[in-house]
Amino acid sequence: MTFAEDNMNMETSDSISISNSGNAPGKFFWDTQSKLFSVDPKEGYVPAKGTADIKILYRPSISQSKENQGGGLRAEEDKLIMRV
Repeated sequence: MTFAEDNMNMETSDSISISNSGNAPGKFFWDTQSKLFSVDPKEGYVPAKGTADIKILYRPSISQSKENQGGGLRAEEDKLIMRV
């Protein structure tokens, strides 16, 4: 998923769909300490042979952007990790 870099002091969102091809519900949760991203729902179940839609909201800030100018690496706390 890619968000535009010209969204400083704004917010943008996108949705993803996760699927479960198994024959039992699958539990998931998002493991993040990010101040830039929020996820809804943060945890839940994907039904057997079904899908779940996830909304990811990105809220950059000018101070965080200045720290990352020049292609710097994002801090560990700015990552989103989905655990199943």
